[in-house]
Amino acid sequence: EQIEIIDDLLERENPRDPIDVHSIVTGHEPSLREGFPDATITVDLSAGLTVEAGDHLETAVVELIENGLEHGGDPPSVTVRGSRTDGMVQLEVLDTGPGFPDHERALINDDLTESQLQHSSGLGLWLAKWILDHYEGTLSIGTREDESGSVVTVTLPAADQ
Repeated sequence: EQIEIIDDLLERENPRDPIDVHSIVTGHEPSLREGFPDATITVDLSAGLTVEAGDHLETAVVELIENGLEHGGDPPSVTVRGSRTDGMVQLEVLDTGPGFPDHERALINDDLTESQLQHSSGLGLWLAKWILDHYEGTLSIGTREDESGSVVTVTLPAADQ
């Protein structure tokens, strides 16, 4: 399924439309809770927080939340928050897990070039990054300000309102 998405991004134009990020998160929240019944999921997004993107944005956002749930501590705790500033929407997925390994952080944040000897251990973050790049967005990963877990930051062009 992930390979089909990558192929679709490479082969098709993937038109951009206004996408409501709040609807993506709240629409998937019940199924995410089923998969992680002990998890705490906090959503701090205003309705109408829209970006210019395409169908695959949903895959990227859900992938990032699932990643937070998988690595977000025991029991996992994930917060999804977002805001709009100066024509851009910033979305953050925060968890309370152990944080990203330095190597993974350097690869995803483009501080280190991926090669056959230096590469990431999974495909999920890369898929999200490729999707966001395709929609003229960015993805970066780091440590929460209070150093109590990870933060994934997504920035995308806001849809006109």
